[in-house]
Amino acid sequence: MNGEYIMAYNLSDVLIRLGESISVVYLIDLEEKRYSTLKDNKHFHDAFGSEGLYIDLMNGFFERSVDSKVSKDTPYGRFSILENDYTGDLAKIARMEFAGSYIYVSITTCELDNRYKAILITEISEKHYNNEINIDQKINALRSAYLFSMNVDLLEDNCESMSMSEIDVTPANSPKMQYSVWRTMILDMFLPEDRALFNKITDPEYLKHNLSYQKSKSIDMQMKNLEGVFIWVKLIFHRINTGNDDDFKMLFMVEDIHDSHTRLVEDLNKFEFKAKHDDLTGLLCRDAIDSEINARVKKCRSEDKPITLLMFDIDYFKQVNDNFGHSTGDVVLKGISDLANKQIAECGGILGRWGGEEFIGVFEDADKEKVKDIAEGVRNTVAEHNFENVGKVTISIGVSKVNAHDTVETAFERIDAALYKAKNEGRNRVCVS
Repeated sequence: MNGEYIMAYNLSDVLIRLGESISVVYLIDLEEKRYSTLKDNKHFHDAFGSEGLYIDLMNGFFERSVDSKVSKDTPYGRFSILENDYTGDLAKIARMEFAGSYIYVSITTCELDNRYKAILITEISEKHYNNEINIDQKINALRSAYLFSMNVDLLEDNCESMSMSEIDVTPANSPKMQYSVWRTMILDMFLPEDRALFNKITDPEYLKHNLSYQKSKSIDMQMKNLEGVFIWVKLIFHRINTGNDDDFKMLFMVEDIHDSHTRLVEDLNKFEFKAKHDDLTGLLCRDAIDSEINARVKKCRSEDKPITLLMFDIDYFKQVNDNFGHSTGDVVLKGISDLANKQIAECGGILGRWGGEEFIGVFEDADKEKVKDIAEGVRNTVAEHNFENVGKVTISIGVSKVNAHDTVETAFERIDAALYKAKNEGRNRVCVS
């Protein structure tokens, strides 16, 4: 062939084949904001007709996209239903529903001139669609920590390019809108008690005074995800250095930190519990029960509510340690604290370890006669219990009501005196002061 290459197709042939493969063609008039159909099929004709408003066409794409989690029936539906001009781009592929059937399509936008553009829709196979989706999912995995991000121009009062990782394959991205409108629309995605704070930190004047060039600020809050469930997120604000001091543009991002925040809270709760509770008995430690008593004594003075204290001591506990060892002594301590705490908690009281073999309980809305009966029940339960290796162990209990004129110190002096009286009178008894 003397080095000549004979082509199977020329340009005209390719264009003809290309035109045949395209299922639907819409011509968009950007000035009139309308569309007309140059080519269609039954599914698209029945759904969208031959002409209409461009914004209605875009909303129709949103609503028919099976993969879009942001529909009008979801918490973020207000961002998927367009009310003004549509200025976003179209996704490259979509799975759309028509009369209960799925249609897989590839979408291409062709700019014709400053006024007109064409939207070309080609039906593709489910296999082709799934291959493209798998690629998108891998990309999404890299940025799934971020729920969405926006470019914000505070001076122009607009925001755009909100990209949610969950809707990367929807037919259209979220539209440009006024930043002030967005703040109002997004507000109820936050907990009611956090909304004032959100309004403060997203206020344009606050941001102008507190966000300097290429500096970031962040705050953790709870926000609804696409399913309407509150999760922990980090709101991130970053001012963009445009080289122009007269403008104020920033990047706003929402990062999903729910899992890490949940783990952090669990760890903090463990540390808080450990700080407030006695390692051996699991009861409130001395500082914690002291705080509880202080709070209730103040409440007694301010609200005239009856507060009664109970303090007990294990009789001859030193002999238990000396005769059976400290490990056995610890078992007895834990056993008695469990028996006492069960009954006291059932009666609305709080028990803590005061130190050594001494324990103290506090009751709110209970007079000393009622608490004396509770104390007798605790004393009997302990006295009847048989402790392994040790046998019978008893406790002595003092009970005292907190008076309206009491300080914490005078209340403790009286409960201590009641306990001392119980021990002096022979132990294994309850005395009231």
